[in-house]
Amino acid sequence: MQLLLPFIYAILFILLIYKMNFFVIDGLSKRSIVFVFILKIIVGIALHFIYTFYYPEGDMKSYFDDGNKLFYILTNDSNHFKEIILKGDNFNELFTWNASFEKTLYNDSRTMVLLNLLFRFFSFGNFYVHIIFMSFLSLIGLTAIYKTFIIYFKSTKKILFFIVFLLPSVLLWSSGVLKEGLLFFGVGLLLYTTNCGLATKYNFRNVLLLCLSIFILLFLKFYILIALLPGLFANFLISHSSNQFVFLKYISSYFILFVLIAFFSFSKPEFNPIKIIANKQEKSEAVAMGGVFLLSDNYFVRVDYQQKDEILIPQENNKFKIKLHSNYDQWKLTSFKDTIHIIHSTDTSLYKLVYIVVPPNYNINPLKLQPTISSLLKNTPKAFYNSLATPLEFGTKNWLIFCASLENIFYFLCIILMIIYFKIQESDKAILFFCCSFFVIIYTLAGLTTPFAGALVRYRTPALPFMMIFIFMLVDKNKLKTIPFLGKYLTD
Repeated sequence: MQLLLPFIYAILFILLIYKMNFFVIDGLSKRSIVFVFILKIIVGIALHFIYTFYYPEGDMKSYFDDGNKLFYILTNDSNHFKEIILKGDNFNELFTWNASFEKTLYNDSRTMVLLNLLFRFFSFGNFYVHIIFMSFLSLIGLTAIYKTFIIYFKSTKKILFFIVFLLPSVLLWSSGVLKEGLLFFGVGLLLYTTNCGLATKYNFRNVLLLCLSIFILLFLKFYILIALLPGLFANFLISHSSNQFVFLKYISSYFILFVLIAFFSFSKPEFNPIKIIANKQEKSEAVAMGGVFLLSDNYFVRVDYQQKDEILIPQENNKFKIKLHSNYDQWKLTSFKDTIHIIHSTDTSLYKLVYIVVPPNYNINPLKLQPTISSLLKNTPKAFYNSLATPLEFGTKNWLIFCASLENIFYFLCIILMIIYFKIQESDKAILFFCCSFFVIIYTLAGLTTPFAGALVRYRTPALPFMMIFIFMLVDKNKLKTIPFLGKYLTD
């Protein structure tokens, strides 16, 4: 049953691919789409084993486990379930459900737990079924992205197929039971229904899909939606006026966004994006050391990962006390700027487990970000470069970092190819600016808030296809054919 049920669902989804008109695409056979789907399932299972052996306390397992626990509560105590869902009750048995203690933004982990709860009705607790469901959702999103941009790759459909479906990071992170799979589903639907903001007419189905995509992004990764909005609005202006002054319309769009953010920051200081980014960076720097992270009413603490079994004393309701005379790191909840090194602790408080982080093997020199505009502007170039060039480490014994470094070399080679065969089409400027603005924002945010390589590779993944689309839209398609050995494989 452990393998039979996933096999049955995989066959059903393959039949659905052959049946759905959505997957009818000029120049792309359904066999190719089925190939991608099967490949995503295989990669999703491989990612599961990577997490099992390298990151046993990772979020993939936690989403699934909490979804199972919620399902049990729903089927055995519906009133308690309503309290958890409607009142946000912090039920102690739900590890990921309670993982966020920041009050400024929605806890996106709960979205993933609820999605796994939905999957649980069909999976009967079989984890591989969840992988198949997520692989299909992300396949829909990636297919929607492919269909959105195919008009700009009429003679280079093979390139678009590769950079949308087969980039290693995209293939890996979108195939597991992680946020990225649902994220690509939401982004794909949003861009497909709006044509990146250039659509002039919307039917009822498109309006429903648009609302669904916004809802998903709003409660999954709010900043992704914010990063998309300026480009969508600028293209809306372009589609309802002319293709002239594209750059000016994009500048105007970003100015409007800046004014709105400034207004909300003034009226609601807790929503100040610069402070949120700085606080996130400080928190990420603390997390980058790895360890067991716990929360009391006043403090956020880190216990060394290797010493967790010696220091932490389990209590009722999934809470812990810290063994007397232990050493650990502590931060006040009001600020993560100052790390307090506790030696020979006398604390007897109860702590709630927030998350467990396996110590990363490769960290980046952290940025010194302050909650000011000048500090943000000063650190932005370095943050973008970190996202673009991390990792480039070939002497490491960590094979995951080595593979990510090889992938980065490939992207740099593509940038060199763009420089050599550079050509810009005036009619493509709206889409070029859209892709450029989105991937630059995501790369910069990832670089500002993430001090370790593994997470940075993952967090920049949603922007990777758009960076590559931007690069190859600036490559002269006719000159591609002249590249020795490769030209005939790159063009149709």
